[in-house]
Amino acid sequence: QFDSVIVATGIRPRSWSIPGLKGQGVSVGYTAVLKSEITVGTRVAIIGAGGIGFDVADYLTHDGDASFSNAWGIDQDLSSRGGLVKPGSRTSKREVHLFQRSSGKVGARLGKTTGWIHRKTLKDRGVQTHSDVEYQKWDDGWLYFTEGDIPQKIKIDHVVVCVGQEERNELVEAIRETGMDVHTVGGALNSRGLDAQRAIREGLEAAYNVSPWNISQES
Repeated sequence: QFDSVIVATGIRPRSWSIPGLKGQGVSVGYTAVLKSEITVGTRVAIIGAGGIGFDVADYLTHDGDASFSNAWGIDQDLSSRGGLVKPGSRTSKREVHLFQRSSGKVGARLGKTTGWIHRKTLKDRGVQTHSDVEYQKWDDGWLYFTEGDIPQKIKIDHVVVCVGQEERNELVEAIRETGMDVHTVGGALNSRGLDAQRAIREGLEAAYNVSPWNISQES
């Protein structure tokens, strides 16, 4: 029997679908992609252009160490002066499309000091961005949508869903009903605007609050 429980079960990706997409085996969550649980095709639509969407786009368009060195002009053989050569093309082997429902510049809400770097990196790799989008349907490998009221369709192998996250905190009430003291931290407490700094702070504070040393000091 425990006196206190800290629930740090994190988040789950928010689900998303459009007519015709369910059951086709082409829609995947971003966690499955980042964990390499599936082999993503060469034509990819990323739904959601927030921080997660940009990270997934960066991950999918990174073609390995050789392409990185080529893009940044790094001479791995050290045969040139300073180990530097003329940078080559950064275009990825994948055709990636990054979508957002809102109008305006894609990635405008990224960090002020690093957002421009992420946008430039994806632009250099050939990632195509779409804003002011309304999704219509999925039909026979084609994603139908409107962009600024203009009907469009794109041939796609996989749709990666990056439309946010939800708290994974189902255990909280069940534990509380047993009479134990419950502390919820990180994504399980609030998934909005989640970052590692906040989650670590909340975990540290919860551990301090339930520690025998702290309790004895207060008493």
